[in-house]
Amino acid sequence: MKKYLIIIIFMLVISTNLFSLELLEPISKDLTYNDTVELGFFSPGEFFMISFLLEENENYNYISISPNQINDVIVEKTRQTRESIFTEIKLAENLSGPYSLKLILSSENQKREIILNMEITDQVIHSKLINYNPYVKFEQKETITLSIINKSNTTKKIMITSDISDKWFLDKKERLSKEKKIILQPNSVTEQIYQYYPKEIGEKNFTLKIYPKEEDLTNSINYNIKIETIKDLKSIYGSKEHFYPLFNSNLIPIYFLNKIIKII
Repeated sequence: MKKYLIIIIFMLVISTNLFSLELLEPISKDLTYNDTVELGFFSPGEFFMISFLLEENENYNYISISPNQINDVIVEKTRQTRESIFTEIKLAENLSGPYSLKLILSSENQKREIILNMEITDQVIHSKLINYNPYVKFEQKETITLSIINKSNTTKKIMITSDISDKWFLDKKERLSKEKKIILQPNSVTEQIYQYYPKEIGEKNFTLKIYPKEEDLTNSINYNIKIETIKDLKSIYGSKEHFYPLFNSNLIPIYFLNKIIKII
């Protein structure tokens, strides 16, 4: 008797008091010879959908959990299609560490227990600073490269930002984003870049911040970045540290008088 467990991970977005299904990331597991499934990492408070594809001789119509776990998860009403039964489950916000969720499939004359093993943690986003240039040129676009790891089975939204001035993201040709909002696919490793235009000469220290949860700005992964803007003509004349005496209106007549004297 062949049976498949299909777990569909999704995020719920609240908009004008309506819930909308935003992203689906299916994970399928074969339960023909096994009643235990290793799911990997989840975060506290997450939703996921569980669906069982049924064979012709199976008439399960109800999904429940162990009575000992009713305070750990919320299970919605079981629903059916012609070939499957499914429900949504929400993990409690206070869950943490290794966790085994016992699901019970039942009908009037059938019953089966499925164990879902998972690791529940907030520490699912990891990063590494790959590269950045410590010596930069004035108003020349610079790039910081990061490697971002999402260990969770769910799609994650993160934000990358910094504490440098907004003017460092403005240029004649383009406007860069000081706050970059990024969607990370489940169990993924991606390279991300953060760009800016140096607007001050000399040494500069700033903090690059990665917020693992876009909606939660209390916890962040921080990198201390130290750069030095090389002094050249463009940087000296382009910064506020330089004064242009020859362009003072009171000196313009003297400037042209000197030119005439040189010609004579």
